[in-house]
This record gives sequence, C-alpha cells and structure tokens, in this order.
Amino acid sequence: MEMETKNNENSSVDFDDIQINPRFTALDKHLFPIVDIDNLDVNTQKFLKYERYKQDTKERKLLSHWVITVVSAWLFFTLLILAFNHPWRLNISEAVCCMLLGTTTINILGLVFIVLKDLFPENKK
Repeated sequence: MEMETKNNENSSVDFDDIQINPRFTALDKHLFPIVDIDNLDVNTQKFLKYERYKQDTKERKLLSHWVITVVSAWLFFTLLILAFNHPWRLNISEAVCCMLLGTTTINILGLVFIVLKDLFPENKK
C-alpha cells in the first residue's frame, strides 16, 4: 500500500492529504493480517483508527435507523390492535391488552436505552 503524508510526523495528520491505491482498502485482510497496531508507524495507526471511526459511524447510523423503523412499526401495530380491538371485534381480553401495552413499553425503553448507550458511551480512561 502506498501512502503519502506530510513529512512532519509530530504534526496532526490531515486525512484528506493521504493518497491510497484505489484498488485496495486499508482493512483488506490480505494486505493487513492481524497485526499489533503498536508495531505500525504513527501515520498508519492514525489512518487505521480513522477508518475504524468511519466504519463505526456507518454502523451506528444503520443501527439507529433500524431501531427507529422497528420501534415505529411496533408502536403502530400495538396501537392499532388496542384502538380497534372492539370495533373490529378482535375479542382480545383486557388482560391481554394490558400485557401487550406493558411489554411494548418495556421493549421500546430497552431498545432506546441500548441505542443511546452505544451512541453516547461513558468516558473511557
């Protein structure tokens, strides 16, 4: 992999200036087998951390969109069942309706908690 960066390694790396061979990615398993990151030069370490950050950001966006879709659909169908139980003559008992409402609330709060905890992690030392 060819990488050209600024000559001064003590300065911060501007990732827009890094040139990479477009046929390969920094995370290609054939080019980068499992290696201790501490053995790599500083610019390569920074670049790999930057690539990991980009991938984490993509996955977090995907996860948040998935949770929004699932929670919205779950709420819609739950409210549909609760609102139209009597008009559509679904004959669902009040105990089942209460259990449906309770489990829906717990599921939504749990999913929101998991997503928010992942998006806003506690400070790492």
